Formats: sequence, C-alpha cells, structure tokens
Amino acid sequence: MKQVIPIPDIKNLIEMRVSNSSIEATLNFFSDLYDKTFDTVLAIGNKFNYRNQTNSTLSEDTALYMAIGSNVSKYVSETILDVYKNK
Repeated sequence: MKQVIPIPDIKNLIEMRVSNSSIEATLNFFSDLYDKTFDTVLAIGNKFNYRNQTNSTLSEDTALYMAIGSNVSKYVSETILDVYKNK
C-alpha cells in the first residue's frame, strides 16, 4: 500500500481497523481483502482482454487499461482519506 498512500495514512487506517477488532482479525481482514482484490483485478483484466481479442495490440491495451485503473483507484483512495483527515 505504501506505493499508493503515505505510511502515516496506512498507519491510521490500520489503527482505525484495530480499534474495532483485534490485531489478528485485522491481519486476517487485510489478507482476505488482498486476495479478493487481486482476484477481482485479474478478472477485470481478463474480461478486458476477452472483449478486445481481435485487437493486435491486446497486451499493450490491457497494460494501459490496468495502469489507468490503478491511477483511478489511487485517486479514489486519496479522496476518501482526505475526507477522514478533514473530519
């Protein structure tokens, strides 16, 4: 996560999660969330690939699609964190 949001923000997110549950539950939550997110992103990439199979630049288009998706996800994450910082 440190490539997307600053360490202090990660710390705050973890502390918020731990305040509502145990450290073990938080670690399990993050592990499960990582696995589910990984699978979801791969499925989206595969769906994009399938939709554009006739395109000779399939790999390049998929790489661009995934990079843009990463950028959008980063923007959404930062926006949500800004809301919490301004409370």
